[in-house]
Amino acid sequence: HRFMRTVREFDRGLMVLLLPYLGFMVLIPFTSQLMGEYSERFDLAVILYVVDMAAMAFAAFLMMNHVLRRGLGRPEYEWDIRLSCKSALFTTAVFAATIPFVFLLGPWTPMLWVGLRWDPYQRRRDRVYALSAPESIIAVPGPKAAPADASGGVDSLADGDGSQAVDDTPPRE
Repeated sequence: HRFMRTVREFDRGLMVLLLPYLGFMVLIPFTSQLMGEYSERFDLAVILYVVDMAAMAFAAFLMMNHVLRRGLGRPEYEWDIRLSCKSALFTTAVFAATIPFVFLLGPWTPMLWVGLRWDPYQRRRDRVYALSAPESIIAVPGPKAAPADASGGVDSLADGDGSQAVDDTPPRE
């Protein structure tokens, strides 16, 4: 849903790329149930889930890349789409890299996915949104455009470890 907010217009190519993405998403309940019920006995159950998640992340990358190449996105969100595109590739790589570990770790393979927490591109996006939020509220991604640095980009704001101080005090009246 967040990604679709950044899209200004749709074309046939985006619609065609949306179908496999949704197809892999629809498989998640099936593959997660397989993994939950059979991962102790069959490595294939975990592999099917990992492949589904990697394929869905790669389909998301293809959609975002298409939007960037065709100029279908809202100009104020181009930075967001670029970081999300890189984040989708990061997610694909993490899931794909864990496939060989299924044979060693079996049902414990999902413990490796904690690495997704340190997705540098997602952390950059979160930081930019946090820096553009009003100080009196807790930072939540919203429809605001990110502030630009002196060179006109957002990368200088988005660098760092992603940590932030949140001011949760009520606004003064």
